[in-house]
Amino acid sequence: MFLFTGDSLENARVGFVIDYQNMHLTAHNLFTPNLSKQKSLLHPLLLSQSVLLHRAHFLHQNLVQLNITQVRVFRGLPSNKQEPQRYAQNLSQKSEWSKDKRVSVEYLELKYRTKQGLPPQEKGIDVLTALNFVEMAQSGDFDLVILMTHDTDLQPALKMANLVSGVQIESAGWSGLNKLRINQKNLFHTFLTDVDFENSLDQKDYSKKGRKV
Repeated sequence: MFLFTGDSLENARVGFVIDYQNMHLTAHNLFTPNLSKQKSLLHPLLLSQSVLLHRAHFLHQNLVQLNITQVRVFRGLPSNKQEPQRYAQNLSQKSEWSKDKRVSVEYLELKYRTKQGLPPQEKGIDVLTALNFVEMAQSGDFDLVILMTHDTDLQPALKMANLVSGVQIESAGWSGLNKLRINQKNLFHTFLTDVDFENSLDQKDYSKKGRKV
């Protein structure tokens, strides 16, 4: 397993791919199960910075040599017709997070099930996340690409991306939960803690514009 050391770390270009609902809901269940999910929203850039900070501390490396150049977020979008408030909040969150040009948020519409009481489902997000992760690895624009998810359906994307020469592939997720693997081969994985969760929270209250939680 190759890890950036010494001069190889200098000005390393880092890209993140975030399976947002997976990371958000697993964190909510771990750390804030008795609170509204809106109280556990993660800010993608803060989350990415938390990964690099935790990683640098673990590896005893110089954090300033790692440059976040892109954070791609993939997420389901509620229906404007069926859930207009959640729809508006999601778009407000995208607008807030995208103020930093390194962050992009891509949506696919949620699928609503006819059976009473069943929540809407994300469809296609895993495929979209996988395609973008592999594309980033192949682009030549990054020295390090980190996938953030606990969804084992994305393991083939890790395997494919890891075949690309000249780029380091890693994963990140919450401590205590499963990490993605490639045929027993251990890629470097950053285990995030409750402290990282606290540092990654989006403190803006999207229910009332401009008001803080």
